[in-house]
Amino acid sequence: MLQSFMYPFNNGYIEGVNNTTKVIKRISYGIKSFQRLRKKILWRQLVRRNAG
Repeated sequence: MLQSFMYPFNNGYIEGVNNTTKVIKRISYGIKSFQRLRKKILWRQLVRRNAG
């Protein structure tokens, strides 16, 4: 707990990426091609990064 005050690092960004990936996987149930799912996830992250 004390470490959170000593260091300015956290894993919030990565947790957000993981959450977005899980939501996309859940919504995209039935996509047969892994490459298509991968491109969809990467595209969403690119859009998210450029929007904010």
